[in-house]
Amino acid sequence: MSATAIHAPPATPGFIVTPRAQAGPSESAVATASVVAMAAGHWADATHGFDGVMHNALTPPQLQQIWQQLVAKYGPYAGAGKAIREPAPSPYQNIVVPVTFGKQTLEFQYTFDASGQVGGLHLLPLHMEPMSQ
Repeated sequence: MSATAIHAPPATPGFIVTPRAQAGPSESAVATASVVAMAAGHWADATHGFDGVMHNALTPPQLQQIWQQLVAKYGPYAGAGKAIREPAPSPYQNIVVPVTFGKQTLEFQYTFDASGQVGGLHLLPLHMEPMSQ
């Protein structure tokens, strides 16, 4: 899987310790719509809400190439889960959308800047909560 260009800092483990929470409606809608657009092959629509740097760093053709690599490696798109808010350093917000492919579930982490635009996109392995004993 190739890395995507990012200019907003990702969540730093231990920087903010808060539980996962349901994402807000605006950011949740943007992140989920982006995943749905990718699954439908609507590459320009998938970049809706990206800030200027992200529009230049991750163009629709590049996004298409990344998606096709994911499908080739993990199997066909099988659906997206509910968006979840993840800890992030202020003023950023991280919204994670679990995306299931035939063989693997990945987390698409969208980092929103203070103006509410997508300033970063990370593809991560599925986050597993530690089991309590």
